Amino acid sequence: MSAFERIRRPEYTGRNRCWPCTITNAALLAVLGAVAAVVWLPLAAAVLAGGGAGIWLRGYLVPYTPRVAPPLFDRLPISSPKSGEATGRGSIAGAGDSAAPDGEAVLGALLDAGVVTDDGEALALDPSFRDAWTDEQRTLRDADGEALAAAIESTTPEGVTARAQGTNGALILVEGSDGGVTLARPIAVAEAAAARALETTAPELSAAVRAGAVRPLRGFLESCPVCETEVVETTPRSCCGTTNPRYEDDRILACPSCDRRLYTFPA
Repeated sequence: MSAFERIRRPEYTGRNRCWPCTITNAALLAVLGAVAAVVWLPLAAAVLAGGGAGIWLRGYLVPYTPRVAPPLFDRLPISSPKSGEATGRGSIAGAGDSAAPDGEAVLGALLDAGVVTDDGEALALDPSFRDAWTDEQRTLRDADGEALAAAIESTTPEGVTARAQGTNGALILVEGSDGGVTLARPIAVAEAAAARALETTAPELSAAVRAGAVRPLRGFLESCPVCETEVVETTPRSCCGTTNPRYEDDRILACPSCDRRLYTFPA
């Protein structure tokens, strides 16, 4: 791995750039540059150049910025820059065929297969499926990026490809006939594990149904697929798993340890 790849943090840059993190660090860098200019102008130039490169490559300079910046930025009387879809909103299903089953058809298939149960008041996962899903998550969480990408390809409809990005597959780019999506590692693990568990517990389901089911199944997560921390229901402003923390009406499941959005509940 090159020095460039070791420094770069794709989970906080590019399409996934956390703008509150970037703006907060850019403001701090400007202050440091001004202080350095008082001492020696060449020093100020070096500080600004080095700091700017760091923000461009990593998304931030100050440690723990992804945890601190979104709630801090949200209190300021300014609008957050708009950007692409948050990684927590992406899914393997987003890269599949546009003719894939709709949500009602997927839910019906899961109910018929006994993966999901309905007692008339709420939906729940069948315990045997949850156990199988948890086992698959534990298998995949330690996989390197290439192995995780291969697991996704093996459980998706034909024509879908996946490749790892960043250190140890921090992000997985999944591409298909309908375009591509970038998945944060916790989401990639959860969805690949769900698809594999469906193969063993409900083999009668088609690949298209399995791919369409992995996103809504994330709404049943009880613990983080990567670190096993208990997930919490919160809002985007409380974690950095979003590129725009001002979606105030969103209700999400997030991992408080990984600072990642794991699921966005339908509005």
